[in-house]
Parts: sequence; structure tokens; C-alpha cells
Amino acid sequence: MVLPGAPWHRHLGIYAVTRDDPRGLLVVRKTRGPYCGLHDLPGGSLHDGESLTQALQREVREETGYDCRVTGELGVHEFLARGAHEGTHYTHHIAIFRIVELLGRTAEVAEEVPDLAGTERNDSSGHLFLRLDEDAETCSPLVRRCFALLGGRAYPHHLALWDPVT
Repeated sequence: MVLPGAPWHRHLGIYAVTRDDPRGLLVVRKTRGPYCGLHDLPGGSLHDGESLTQALQREVREETGYDCRVTGELGVHEFLARGAHEGTHYTHHIAIFRIVELLGRTAEVAEEVPDLAGTERNDSSGHLFLRLDEDAETCSPLVRRCFALLGGRAYPHHLALWDPVT
């Protein structure tokens, strides 16, 4: 899908999937960005010098307080989200899904977290576990994709526009 003339932002992130946790899929509540107000997978961008695993472990700890260990991969997925990001109309979201095991809650979730420019407000507020049979209406397209993958259901792999308004 090409959006001629529309300013857009590309975001690469790595996200935790608690596939084998008996409590369900760990999600956070987004407080900003294109998935604001929705349940989303814990994760996010890499900082300079971080490996994918280090970035994922830091993001999970910052957003949920849990330490985790990567145990597998669940693919690379892409989404196109309508929503302004620093003057753009769309976000091309490339998401790397990693299966994780939670090792325990060892940190408090901070309101401010380190970012590339110093500190920023944490973009999530609170976490919970969702079962695969729960209503996905309040979930980001990343969580919806996980529900489909983990539930053995087909999910289109083409780049489709995520527009919560329509």
C-alpha cells in the first residue's frame, strides 16, 4: 500500500508475547501514540547500542515491572496506523514479536523513562493479562494479530490500514 503525498513515520519495535503463560497474554494500556487507549503488547524502540533482546527486556521492565527471558520468535509483522506522530498522518509500524517467559516482577513502573533525548513520559499505564477468547475490541492490531496467531486463526499478512475511526 502506497500513500502518495501523505507524510508518514516508520517505527521499528520489538514486542513481548507471553504465549505459554497460564495467566494469558501480557498487555499494557497505551497512553499515547496511534494505539492510545488500547491494550497493546509491551515493547518498543531500541536505544543506541542495544541488542533486540536488551531492548525488549528494558521495555518490558519499564512498562510492566517484569523481568523476562526470550524463549522464541513469532515473526515480523507490519501495520499501517492512522494517527499523527510529530506532524505525520500515518505510522508504518514494523513489529518484531518475541516469545518471552516472565521471571518475576522486580521493578516499579516509572512515570518517566529514559529515551534517546533524555527522559520521556512512559507511554503505557498499567498492565494485565488477557485470555485468547476475550473481546479484542479494546486491543491494538498487534494484540489482535497475536490472538489470531496463538489461536491458530488466519490473519491477513498484507499491509492494511488500522483506522479506529472507521
